[in-house]
Amino acid sequence: MIEIIVLDKESAIQAEEAGASRLELVSSINSGGLTPTRKTIAEVCSSVSISVYIMIRPHSNNFVYSPLDKLEIFEGISVVKEEAAAGIVFGALTMDNKLDEILLSEVVNKVGDLPITFHRAIDEAKDPIELYSQLINYPNIKRVLTSGGKPVASEGIDYLKRLIDIQKEKNGPIVMPGSGINIDTLPMLHASLNASEYHIGSGARVSRNYNERVDAENVRNMIEIISGK
Repeated sequence: MIEIIVLDKESAIQAEEAGASRLELVSSINSGGLTPTRKTIAEVCSSVSISVYIMIRPHSNNFVYSPLDKLEIFEGISVVKEEAAAGIVFGALTMDNKLDEILLSEVVNKVGDLPITFHRAIDEAKDPIELYSQLINYPNIKRVLTSGGKPVASEGIDYLKRLIDIQKEKNGPIVMPGSGINIDTLPMLHASLNASEYHIGSGARVSRNYNERVDAENVRNMIEIISGK
């Protein structure tokens, strides 16, 4: 399974046509991805048939959220539910870079049955292994997007292997490698990890540039790598 980051209706349609299994919709990609507008969420969700997960992130300063931030997070979740998106992408830490269990529990209550991808806040955590183990206690959290604590996934293979081992041992959330994955890095990553899902950002675009269209041939080649064809 390949999940592709999209920014709007056009890139969502292109990604689906290229063979993406799921989309992550964000705004402000140069800031690491923030919550998109209601208009964009509505347009994208009504334009594709595959699952669309919505980034819920009110600012790019860090993954620590104030009471005002929480209100924005809850409003974003309400929009996601009203526009019938498939799930959300969310993560939160405390000031000492541990899992914000209080806020996460509130978010789980707000989303109801919607699945959650816990995003790369895990890579900023004091102890990513401990945080992952805590996430096992939240049934809504179906996967964890991580680069293995490094800037790009190809540098975090050791951590990613440990997380995947825990996933298999404890039937935890799916470990989904992401960050810096492209047609050049995916073969080595998949040979090392044999993960079931991968998260592709600029690596799915022509010239690896978000200003360009989704590179359908490139995406299909990555799908072939994963499927072993």
